[in-house]
Amino acid sequence: MRKVTYVLKVGGAALTDKKTGRSFVSKVSECVAADIRKGTRIIIVHGAGYGAHRFVRSKGMRGVADNQADWARLRRNVSRITATLIDSLIDHGHAAIELSVLSMVRTGAGRITGFNLYPVKAYLDMGFVPIMHSDAPPDSKYGVSVLSGDDIAVYLANRLRAKALIFGIDIDGIRSADGSILKSVKKQNVGKLYTWDVNDVTGGMKKKLAEIGKLNPGTSAYIISLRKRGSLSKVLYGRGAGTKVH
Repeated sequence: MRKVTYVLKVGGAALTDKKTGRSFVSKVSECVAADIRKGTRIIIVHGAGYGAHRFVRSKGMRGVADNQADWARLRRNVSRITATLIDSLIDHGHAAIELSVLSMVRTGAGRITGFNLYPVKAYLDMGFVPIMHSDAPPDSKYGVSVLSGDDIAVYLANRLRAKALIFGIDIDGIRSADGSILKSVKKQNVGKLYTWDVNDVTGGMKKKLAEIGKLNPGTSAYIISLRKRGSLSKVLYGRGAGTKVH
């Protein structure tokens, strides 16, 4: 019987406030680590947060890396989020390990053209929790290009035939036009949904909904808050939370 795999995307909107830049990295890391039971087969991909998006906008670094030092500094800052997540997971008994997107992924014009999945599968099979983050892998057109965590998460969910792809944000799910949270949405209807601007250089909620539409038929998606204990565990262990897209 095939082991059930989950992919969790920890969004930048959960990690930092979209307007003020206030950090919730420690809080979100603790919620994630506490909500996962030992032995759960899960991959975590996290975003870069407010600071990185502001940095990319200010430098005009959406495509070509004109200043290598700026790219190196940005990646170092994002890696600090990874370290906090790993520390929390290890403190809760999970063997979390960082995998480098730069070493595994190649892109062309900002899209994934190659992904060496062997390290991901191998560490999952050994009981580790692989962690990756949005990154800037070598790009055949641009030299270096921003690759969103959403793109990475959807690719992994499809290739590894995940049971569910879980998007963790700062609120309890997808808001309807009147501000209420939708409990359930059909994949074919995601393009019709109201979305809001999150000042995100990788596309925000509109991009997430577009990527969800690319998921395999057998993979559901959930959009939940990761700033609350219990939301993630409800999805992982059968009770449901946030908005389910199926």
